[in-house]
Amino acid sequence: MASQTQLINLWVETTNLNNGTSEKRHITVPIATPTYSKKNVLTLLTLCLLPQFKFNSKPKVNPNIQHINPDIYIQDDVHLGIDRLWIYTRSLSASELKKAQHKCQKLLCIGSSETSELINNHDLQFNTALIEQLSSNIQKKLNWNILIDEESIAITDSEHYLSGNFIAGPKFKKLNSNQYHFDLTG
Repeated sequence: MASQTQLINLWVETTNLNNGTSEKRHITVPIATPTYSKKNVLTLLTLCLLPQFKFNSKPKVNPNIQHINPDIYIQDDVHLGIDRLWIYTRSLSASELKKAQHKCQKLLCIGSSETSELINNHDLQFNTALIEQLSSNIQKKLNWNILIDEESIAITDSEHYLSGNFIAGPKFKKLNSNQYHFDLTG
């Protein structure tokens, strides 16, 4: 039996106090059912945090997990057929990670954990409590306002205020002693 998907309409305004940016966008995202899964929340959060220049390259979302295929990928417009960036919102084994690294130019792993240190191969990690709170609020239409300040994140919608922390890994480029910028180019 094939997995079913559902489209989520997400209107998001992301304000990053670390680098002084604010972006608004509307995203229509296919996600796997059930909609409240951790993977879906991480996919939506990742799309919200992609810098505008990466988002203009039209990220593709793969709602169904198939071997080492990425959950989100961004196609290189110059070299057709070569994926510039693969993003995983699920854990990969060491052998899956090695295979994926040979198939794409850049790889980013997003995850969640209760620990205050990066686990596995995560490049960006949110605390589990935030992901669980967000998963209970997933609907077909979402309107999120996201505020990022140092390593804390706050997400509001019409009814909820949720906050948590994230841990920045090697894909975050340090701008100065207290500021980070989401750097997918390095």
